[in-house]
Amino acid sequence: MLIDHLLQELNEDPQNNRLVLMPLSRLVFDLPFNVGNFYFCSPGDIDLRVFRPIPNRTLETQCSEPYGDLFVTTLTGQLLREVSTSLTEFSIDTLNQSHLVAFVHKADWESVLLSNHQTDIALLKELSETAEKALDVIRFDYCRLDLPDTLPGIVGSWRDSGSYLGAMIYTPIDNESYLIAGEAVECSIVIKGIGLEVDGFTVTELPMIEDGEVSAIASLGLSLLSEAMESPNETMKFIRMMTLFEFLSSPDDYEKWQDVKKNIVCFKAETKQQYISLSERFREFSSKEIDGKQVGYRTLIVHQGKRLSDVIKKEKERNDLFIELQGYAGLILEDMIKHRTELWEDYKDNRKSMIRKLTS
Repeated sequence: MLIDHLLQELNEDPQNNRLVLMPLSRLVFDLPFNVGNFYFCSPGDIDLRVFRPIPNRTLETQCSEPYGDLFVTTLTGQLLREVSTSLTEFSIDTLNQSHLVAFVHKADWESVLLSNHQTDIALLKELSETAEKALDVIRFDYCRLDLPDTLPGIVGSWRDSGSYLGAMIYTPIDNESYLIAGEAVECSIVIKGIGLEVDGFTVTELPMIEDGEVSAIASLGLSLLSEAMESPNETMKFIRMMTLFEFLSSPDDYEKWQDVKKNIVCFKAETKQQYISLSERFREFSSKEIDGKQVGYRTLIVHQGKRLSDVIKKEKERNDLFIELQGYAGLILEDMIKHRTELWEDYKDNRKSMIRKLTS
């Protein structure tokens, strides 16, 4: 069972390992599945009572003291911390009614217990960012740049949670769980559409930093693709894709676009003619002049302040562009994940060999 895998990993280092369960929004599935060491489960798959969750105190459970003609409730320390979580309306019922992601995370428990609500916010951001690596894989397999309607929510969010994130953290030494929640979303929230329904598995393996240099680059590349998908408008989405191409081409140094495009199109082209044609296409993405007039998309956007819709008038053509761009990025990310144990220098050498074969 799913929970058995988690408990086995948890008990490998019970002094430092913590089990984390976070709600998911805009993501629906029937069967439990995993992406690497992140386990996804439907409502009711896990009996949360076995983790002995401790309910947080609320304003209603506190006594107010008289202050003149008024009664005032004063909150400080741990009491303030618990009530701040309760005010978000995050509870065991929230988790029971949500799809969940569960994973093991190392944490200094004494530090967690002595923390305040602001530290909880920082921990929620860290936990959400950790689990987002698995969501990056799900977005890569199931989502499209031109269809923001199907994007899942941020890990830790629940239905109508707004800017709040929540988590339940279980410590095996004490055999009990604590609930924390707070305003931890700093950026825009996807609200268009109804979200994503998946069939219980992912095709792509989760690239782990410890797998090797190329794996670490692929992991960050997936995150950059997710950022492009979640961009608030089409113009920013296009700019982020250009940034992704630059990163995949040269993650540790600046490269001119003429070098970037070579390192991208070599994954798509099968003949010298295709290579030349795709290279010309990538000139259109950046900077290109026809009869002295600039027609390059990024130059028009960045240096002339145009929107993508000014450059490409028809919505279908813009959608086709995003499908095209995602196709290029997908080929490279798939190849990087396939060769994730390689050193980056070896990977670059193989890429140079691909280019030489296409240009000779």
